[in-house]
Amino acid sequence: MPAPIHFMGLDGFVWFVGVVEDRVNDPSKLGRVRVRCLGHHTEDRKLLPTDALPWAHVMHPVTDPSMQGMGNTPSFLVEGTWVFGFFMDADMKQQPVIMGSLPGVPNREGTPEVGFNDPNRRSEDENSFDYYQSVYPQSSAGADTSTAKSGHDLDESDTNRLARNDKAGIDNPDDLDEGTPINQHKMLADKATDQANYVYIPVAGSSPFAQPTSAYEAEYPKNHVYESESGHIREYDDTSKKERIHEYHRTGTFYEIDGGGNRTIKIVGDGYHIVAGSDYAYVGGTVNLTVESNCNTYVKGDYNLQVDGDMEVYVKGNKKETILCQGLTTGSVTQIIKNGTKTVSVDGAVSEIYGSTLTTSVKDKVTQTFVQGLQTNITGAYDLDVGTNPNDSTIIGSIAINTPTFDIDSVTSIAMDSANINLNQGTKGAARVDDPADTGDAGTGGHFDVNSAGTDKIESGSTTVFIGTTAPTITEPTLLEATDNLTIDEDPVATVKNAYGFSNLDIDKTYADAILEGRNTETAAGVDPDINEGIEYGDGYGGGKSPTTAQVGVIKTEAAENPDLTEAQLAKNYSGQSDFKPYTSINGYNTEDRLTFLSHTDTRISPVLGQALEDLAKAYGATLTITSAYRSPSYNAQVGGAKKSKHQEGLACDILMNNTTKAQRLDFITKASEAGIQGIGTYFPSTSGANFVHLDIGGVRQWGPTGSRRSQYGWAKSTFKSLGYAL
Repeated sequence: MPAPIHFMGLDGFVWFVGVVEDRVNDPSKLGRVRVRCLGHHTEDRKLLPTDALPWAHVMHPVTDPSMQGMGNTPSFLVEGTWVFGFFMDADMKQQPVIMGSLPGVPNREGTPEVGFNDPNRRSEDENSFDYYQSVYPQSSAGADTSTAKSGHDLDESDTNRLARNDKAGIDNPDDLDEGTPINQHKMLADKATDQANYVYIPVAGSSPFAQPTSAYEAEYPKNHVYESESGHIREYDDTSKKERIHEYHRTGTFYEIDGGGNRTIKIVGDGYHIVAGSDYAYVGGTVNLTVESNCNTYVKGDYNLQVDGDMEVYVKGNKKETILCQGLTTGSVTQIIKNGTKTVSVDGAVSEIYGSTLTTSVKDKVTQTFVQGLQTNITGAYDLDVGTNPNDSTIIGSIAINTPTFDIDSVTSIAMDSANINLNQGTKGAARVDDPADTGDAGTGGHFDVNSAGTDKIESGSTTVFIGTTAPTITEPTLLEATDNLTIDEDPVATVKNAYGFSNLDIDKTYADAILEGRNTETAAGVDPDINEGIEYGDGYGGGKSPTTAQVGVIKTEAAENPDLTEAQLAKNYSGQSDFKPYTSINGYNTEDRLTFLSHTDTRISPVLGQALEDLAKAYGATLTITSAYRSPSYNAQVGGAKKSKHQEGLACDILMNNTTKAQRLDFITKASEAGIQGIGTYFPSTSGANFVHLDIGGVRQWGPTGSRRSQYGWAKSTFKSLGYAL
């Protein structure tokens, strides 16, 4: 009997809904899958095993050519996926075509022995409970963590959690107690943990920085997420004002572009950058490069380095320069310093070896001080010419030697040539060949006897060589001042702890060095370093760690911790300059929804500061989120505030600045100054990873993350300068 001829559409369509049970064993590797279809196939896998199901083709979109290796092949369906399609052979039903997948809300775990489930087992151990559970659908409680990436649970939508705003975890009222959050997406949790390990990344000549926190603020259904079965993720987030592009490898390597156009790249392994042609990079701001281990730069051609400003090189170990001049008849090293000075300070020994001649030319005076003496060994001739003008014979200088003893030893002779020679400040002339001298007779006054009679002494001596008896005045050498010596603080952490009064301060040596440099800069400038916040971390907001208590996350104020306390009870811990109430509209302040105090803060701030913040919010065009306001002395110590922090007087606030561009930050600083704000400290990011700016009305000052104006970020300096702040 000949095979039936089908004309799709003419002999009818037969639709189906089914479950994928096999995607691995396609002999043709066409991306086909085996599907068990509801109403057409039994669920009894003994009667109809998976390998007896027909292979179903997967329909691809028109954007996917699906031929010659082009397009997205094979299709991404996994065992357990519910699909929808039709049979090309309506009567035999052996040529299924899948048109799409059907997400849902799984309410039970799959059983491998029963059809319409993923036949793969979570465990190959027959004695394990997981042996009787399918891999999909997963549950966060029992799934294998190596495959359960997104942490989905039963009775939860199949839509990726990242598409549903999973920042703080998703509530599941159907399966859990109301209000109990499910653990957030594994990727977000892993990135938060990883970020905490990169809180203090040291920077040469500046303050440390932190790995930025994730800019994830997705709103359903604006975030378009692709997640693979191993945990690779791709996001295109169109959430208004928080648009992102994010690509994440399951190991933790990722790149992310936030709503402000800022890009973060993190590579957990090795990174390779290979350019066959030329490579060009332009950075409008500051470049900070921190290398944890060695840094090797190999330039096979010429190396040109141009610095228009200052250049500082700080080497804690040894420094070695080897200049080979290979392939050249002669080589040279040239150092030119125009209109500047050069200072060399060495605590240890110095050895200089030159293989050929050494020529030193100094246009002005040279001063050398040798505290322990000077020894010079010269194998050849030693010529010392002083005061001779190379253009003529004019005397322009002199030599003066002041020493307790002066010993000259010569194997052959000593030659001294001068128009006048005076030894020991003498006044009487010395005799020499052909000089008039006493003949030793009675002195008749004859032709050959011009001396006085009867003296038997040389009475007429040299008019050019003099020997005296008066001892010279010895001038002691001038010793180097202590400030001229290089000093290194061996334990800067202890020094900072003592300066702040925090015995348990949790900072490393690099950050301590930066703080000390900042404090010294402020002291030299006449600014009290205990006013500016040098270790402030935003009260723990954003997952940070207290530098004094090591507590992770938000630390509540007394008012937030005990909301039932009366004003009188709170007043005992209040150190403000005036008696004012919390800055809310309830107490008569005109907030106009422009100020948002986070729940862990104490809202008691000066009305003057509050009005300035309102004016700033209006001018800036955005609500200000306040993460730190009034601090009691004890609370101030917990969060690492300065000893004389203006927070303790209710004169300061910290304002969150998440996902802002450089232009927005500069605009904010400008408008803050115009609104009456005086003290401005920038933390982008702070040591906690949170982005915030400190604002106060306690005096005109500006500083960067270490509490010093010197540590200010490069992108902000020109703006502060234009506003009249000292740099």
